[in-house]
Amino acid sequence: MARQRAKYRLEQLVFRSHPTKFWTRYVDDTFILIKRSHWQAFRALLNSIFPDIQLTMEEEVNNHLPFLDVHVAKLADWKIGSTVYRKATNTRRILHFRSNLPVGYKRS
Repeated sequence: MARQRAKYRLEQLVFRSHPTKFWTRYVDDTFILIKRSHWQAFRALLNSIFPDIQLTMEEEVNNHLPFLDVHVAKLADWKIGSTVYRKATNTRRILHFRSNLPVGYKRS
């Protein structure tokens, strides 16, 4: 709960000085669209507010970025497209429900 409050405070401080095109958060992952010219200053500000907490960021590569289990693509005119994201190590194997494994594995 304290982490969530800290994250909320961090976002309020940062977004006042760096307006974003799009922002969403899911648990501890945040997806932000910001102008490329503001990127370095935005990152520096985020990491300076709470020096003990250094945030990691991924920048798009060829207009693509994986976020959670979604592959996000930047299209023309700031539109966003998405597909299911699978890591290169994904074997696409599905566990048979009647197999002899704990129920926790089967539910996932």
